[in-house]
Amino acid sequence: MGTVHMARVDLLVMIPGGGVDDGEEFEAAAKRECWEESGVDVTIGEHVLTATDRNGERHYFAATPVAAPQLREFVRGDADGGTPTVVRFQPVGEALAALTSEYDRLALVLAARRVERGKGE
Repeated sequence: MGTVHMARVDLLVMIPGGGVDDGEEFEAAAKRECWEESGVDVTIGEHVLTATDRNGERHYFAATPVAAPQLREFVRGDADGGTPTVVRFQPVGEALAALTSEYDRLALVLAARRVERGKGE
């Protein structure tokens, strides 16, 4: 199992995410944000975590790439002219070590457990 996450030049490493547009469902927002930030089309799976911090609620979903990524790592330019993003596809253990957000790490652990549990059924 791999994960998609992004590393910005300012040393933050995170799972793709962002705001929810008016009238947009959380699942649709997760799919859109993954595409906007990584260029990867994903199928959104089950909800794995809702976390609340000073910025509000964060909703985490398991996601699977529609097609296998062609590269393990590539640079994607920011559409708004901001910082380019390095997109990496890593095994869960490597991603856990790299992620800077406690919530991102927890969501990844929960998603990985659900995937593993599903394999045994």
